[in-house]
Amino acid sequence: MRVLNAGLAVAGDSAWVVSEGGRLVRVRLADGRERGSVRLTTAGCYCAPAVVGDTLIAGDHDGLVHGIRLPPGPVSG
Repeated sequence: MRVLNAGLAVAGDSAWVVSEGGRLVRVRLADGRERGSVRLTTAGCYCAPAVVGDTLIAGDHDGLVHGIRLPPGPVSG
């Protein structure tokens, strides 16, 4: 996974980052382990996501803004 010119968003016990290839990745803050990912877009992403309430928002290189509802609760295991 490559992350370029992007920051991360923190929500609860997780950090969220969008890769250059458009994957949204969840990382557990306690140990830095990847805890899952999902394809957010097929366009390039070079921005930091933001969390508003229970929704993560990120833009892509095609000029679209994507929102995804974050899972509730702590990361297990």
